[in-house]
Amino acid sequence: MAQEPEHQHLATTISPLTGERINRFSHLAGSPDDLVQKVKFNRLLQQRTGTCFVRCIGLDYMNAAAMVTYDMDKKLGTDYHRRLIEHVKYMQRNDLAGQGGITDLKGDRSLRPAEQADPDLYLHVVERRSDGIIVRGAKAHQTGSLQCHEAMVSPCRDMRAADRDYAVAFAVPIDTPGLIHIVGRSTLDSRWLDGYDIGNIRCHKYTTMVVYDNVFVPW
Repeated sequence: MAQEPEHQHLATTISPLTGERINRFSHLAGSPDDLVQKVKFNRLLQQRTGTCFVRCIGLDYMNAAAMVTYDMDKKLGTDYHRRLIEHVKYMQRNDLAGQGGITDLKGDRSLRPAEQADPDLYLHVVERRSDGIIVRGAKAHQTGSLQCHEAMVSPCRDMRAADRDYAVAFAVPIDTPGLIHIVGRSTLDSRWLDGYDIGNIRCHKYTTMVVYDNVFVPW
């Protein structure tokens, strides 16, 4: 749809980061109108596809990460925001789709991440190196992971000092070594099989569990 002239006003916009026309799903919102146009585009896509169109979670992730890293850098003197912006530019120039990895497996929800009997129930850092980190764990309910180019990960809850290794956010290519996609049946499948979800009779939503088996994340 981004290539169709009649939809270009919704499907694309001009990036203030690069000055180039980009897909709206890689745009960082800078005004209320940006958010309104995003919603209008989402509605149009639903009317066209009748099913999930995957890219909205990655867009929300990028916008949330941009705000959080900006505030962190101002408070802590870190360099996260600049690095995030460079990654967003890379996605914009190459029209890449991002998948937002938010939901951890959690385990015993009465316990904090560092208190779990199995430390891998929340994604966490297992090794710090001069050129990057090694992470291990999994993210559940990863809608459209196999259709995206980049896995963009963040914690799914607040973290405290004891949970330091679990307070990690990053992006890696979706086919990074050690990143395993497990596709299984879900509760939504019965709705489709029983004839409830009939907006698109050929396709329906799937979700994966994405396992991070000692995945290297460069600085």
